[in-house]
Amino acid sequence: MKDQKTPSLFDQPAVRGRMIDGFPLTAEQEAIVDAARRGSVRVQALAGTGKTTTLRAVVNDTPPELRIHYLVFNSKMCRAAERTFDPGRVLIKTFHGLALAATRDWFPGRTLGNIRLTDLRAICGDISPAGDGMTRAETFAAVGATLRAFLHSADANPAWFHVPGLFRRRLEDDQTTLLLKSGAPHLLGPGNTLSAAGERRVKEDVGRSLVYLAERARAAYDAYASRRPGVLLPLPHDVYLKAWQLAGAAIDTDLLLVDEAQDLNPVMLAIVHQHRGRIIAVGDSRQQIYGWRGSVDALDGLEGEELPLTVSFRFGPAIAARANEVLRLLGSPYFLEGRGPDDRPFNAQERHARLFRTNSAMLASVIAESAQGKKVHCTRNIGPLVALLRDLCLAYNNQWHQVQDPRIQHARHWAALKEELEDDIDAAPLLRLVEQDSAAAERMVESLSGFSSKPAASADVILTTAHQSKGLEFTNVALSHDFAGRAKRSVEELRLLYVALTRAKRALSVPPLVANEIRSLAAGLAA
Repeated sequence: MKDQKTPSLFDQPAVRGRMIDGFPLTAEQEAIVDAARRGSVRVQALAGTGKTTTLRAVVNDTPPELRIHYLVFNSKMCRAAERTFDPGRVLIKTFHGLALAATRDWFPGRTLGNIRLTDLRAICGDISPAGDGMTRAETFAAVGATLRAFLHSADANPAWFHVPGLFRRRLEDDQTTLLLKSGAPHLLGPGNTLSAAGERRVKEDVGRSLVYLAERARAAYDAYASRRPGVLLPLPHDVYLKAWQLAGAAIDTDLLLVDEAQDLNPVMLAIVHQHRGRIIAVGDSRQQIYGWRGSVDALDGLEGEELPLTVSFRFGPAIAARANEVLRLLGSPYFLEGRGPDDRPFNAQERHARLFRTNSAMLASVIAESAQGKKVHCTRNIGPLVALLRDLCLAYNNQWHQVQDPRIQHARHWAALKEELEDDIDAAPLLRLVEQDSAAAERMVESLSGFSSKPAASADVILTTAHQSKGLEFTNVALSHDFAGRAKRSVEELRLLYVALTRAKRALSVPPLVANEIRSLAAGLAA
């Protein structure tokens, strides 16, 4: 990507002493506004450092002749931005919203909808099972999953590597079992294993199946993305976004602002790459916590000058020091300076937010706090989590026919299910809970069936996970004990801890086990 220079409009002398809402910009914010005059900028905005204020300053500094688009991640962020920016000056859209506006005339008479199994059956017709051991229904499910993986990618066509791991492993296991049962001497090795020829045969057979699934996914995409009049299929949101990206995704604007740039998926990043004008991408690479769902860090993938925001007005020095301990473990070149409200000791009797690493720990706390008569607010609807836990209990007890979740249905046996869900942030902790004590998990489902979350404003305690807390802030925050033992496992866990620590404004409670773990890791790093 090369910047398209706009002559004369930005060729005005630099300004100092800029103000937003009566407050002067920091030196870092001034530097970013100046850099935006020169070209594209990648802003590493640490927690609570005023990225929205900085973007407003960039907008205020931009000549009125220039058009500005602001791309945000979801509709909630869109509504928040509309309250902050002048909609007459800045066009605020989600990626899907901008794509829909650009492609509305491409799909005449289509209604928006989702990818449905019934549609795939109509598109693919009398589909053959993708491999020995797979049913036609499972093959349709594999086609749908392959299509979704392709839609989130920057690739031009579905390919074998878009087939999710669950189905690839199923194909390999089924084909291996078939050959072991065949009795063919040239395919069998000692000890009921496959010979080298048998392993080659498995790879060849699985390869053909993967190509077949990719071809069916291609046919499904072509049908969903058809621009012919009279198509009755619903138009999935990810389909028109992908169609726009493949068509070049021309964003007709002079200045493109991109928020939460560290969490873009590949198709969104490809769209940003295709813009030829100035780009101001804002995010925090240390808050990239959605790698499990395919996000990529655009701050690492875009051109432009990199500048930091490190002065936080959310919290004071004590909380900043806690966060900096984790930033050092992450190898961050930037560290927080806390200039926010005065720190104070945490008081569990005061209204506070409690942050959890896992959904299972949060659900247990919902039950415990409710039993004490406290008004509990959850930042997410726990109904789907309870339904997921119920299905996992059914699967563990071999009651597969009662399971509703398609991912669990298609696994067919517990070992395969464990392998498939090991990296799923919702399912993996619940699965481990069921394995440890299935009876307790069933009691939890029963206890939570009638739970009703109270409004946040009147709640005694607010419960959320680290993932759900991103973008939120609370006066008083307590971290749960289930963060202990995780920070040493991966960079992702350290990032989650950093996100959790920086949600607090005045008071922060960190369990001793977690604090000791951070100190131990820091000592190891120093050594």
